[in-house]
Amino acid sequence: MSSPISAKPLATDVLQDRLASLVREDAVAMTCLKAAREVMARFGIEEYLLAAGFVRQRVWDSLHGIEPRQLADVDLIYWGAGERALEAQLTEALCKRLTGTPWEVKDQRRMHLRHGDAPYQNLVDAMAAWPEQETAVGIRLTCADRLHIESAWGLESLFALKLTPSPRRPVEVFLQRLRSKDWLARYPKLQLAQP
Repeated sequence: MSSPISAKPLATDVLQDRLASLVREDAVAMTCLKAAREVMARFGIEEYLLAAGFVRQRVWDSLHGIEPRQLADVDLIYWGAGERALEAQLTEALCKRLTGTPWEVKDQRRMHLRHGDAPYQNLVDAMAAWPEQETAVGIRLTCADRLHIESAWGLESLFALKLTPSPRRPVEVFLQRLRSKDWLARYPKLQLAQP
């Protein structure tokens, strides 16, 4: 069984730089990252990422020659104390800061309960439990205006247009998401890894 990489440097600096450039060129992405940085700092939360579709869709759109599109939601994950009330406060603050943006805020410290997993150790461990490996990538804008990138499985398969089930979720969950998201029709260059 594969194991997730740590929050240490990703497999190649080249792919990190490529992802950072792609995000920096996207005005909407940068606006979301700045809003998240401001709100999370106000609440004293340092461990957070804009993740999932926020990163994945930007990479896949770029590699398919599609202009960046509005996301159905902006996934912000953080490592807190597991308090649902704080999720609601963060969501409200983000929506006030950046009106019209559909924020989806989740404290990953308690998300193991939803999946029946052992408690997660950190954000990378939580992302490793997501149904597909290419979704398990997050990014945040630091106080020094650098893009900090974390991934559970690396960036290679994301940029290679692979779609790979996580070994930590049932394959049926991956296949159901594949059907409901209709990714193979929207992104015809994607290659489905054998579950």
